Amino acid sequence: MAGGRIDQKGSLLKTLKREVREELGVNLKRIKKLFKVAVDKEYVEFVNQTYLLLIYFLIEPDNFKFKLSKEHKEARWVGKEDIKKLPKNVFLPTHTKEIILKASTFK
Repeated sequence: MAGGRIDQKGSLLKTLKREVREELGVNLKRIKKLFKVAVDKEYVEFVNQTYLLLIYFLIEPDNFKFKLSKEHKEARWVGKEDIKKLPKNVFLPTHTKEIILKASTFK
């Protein structure tokens, strides 16, 4: 999951494109906004924030050859079946698994 803060002068889509390019080294071909979720207290404390709103997007990159930033140790694409099998020690914000499972395709 790539993520970042929206600059005061920046737009949501510009921020999304910038963060994906910085963290994964790919550009985006298609973008579809899925959901917005106010994050629970446990995750807000985990990332040391006062308030956090997660906005989920379905994206299609221009290629699948990641060039990870130093922020990440690994990256992989996971399908709906994969997300169901993630070990409990993989920490995801509240509702992330459910959102991924409900995510549609580009239509």
